[in-house]
Order: sequence, then C-alpha cells, then structure tokens
Amino acid sequence: MEYDILLDEDGDLLIVNGDFVIGESDEQNVRLNIESNKGDWKEFPTAGFGIENYLKSVQNKTKFSSDLAKALDEDGYQLEELNLEQGIENFELNFKRK
Repeated sequence: MEYDILLDEDGDLLIVNGDFVIGESDEQNVRLNIESNKGDWKEFPTAGFGIENYLKSVQNKTKFSSDLAKALDEDGYQLEELNLEQGIENFELNFKRK
C-alpha cells in the first residue's frame, strides 16, 4: 500500500484545513497511469497507458487488456481482473501492488 499526497477529482492537490491530504494512493496512481500518455512524466518517460488513444480508435479488447496489464506491471501493479462487458470506455479493473 502506497501513501502520497492526494488529488481531488479534478487532479488538483487535495487540501483540508490548509494542509495537503496524505492517504492511500494506489488507486490514484493507477488512474494517473491509465490517463497519462508515454512521455507525460519527465522522470518516467515510458510510463503511461494513454486511455485516450484507445477511446479514439477501434481497438481489439485482447490488445487493450494486454497493453493495460503491461502498463500497470511497469508501474509496479498486477492486473487481477478486467471487466470489458460495458465496452472499453466503461471498463472496471481490480489490481494489486506487486
């Protein structure tokens, strides 16, 4: 379980009573990885899944699943379950830290 400074739903720093909020950040980290494109993070140029690229094109669900598992693996997470019943744009996942 990772702890970090938390972000709000808009991606801004979460501040309560004038202080940054620290909390469990695994879900936040995975969400940021999924939303980020490769090259978005200067310190980690190969990090990022780039969900926008998949939503803009017709994608094979198997390739989507494989690429997502690889992106999470590179960030220290293991994809345990991926539900694509509602389509790629409404996927649900379960993961764990390696």
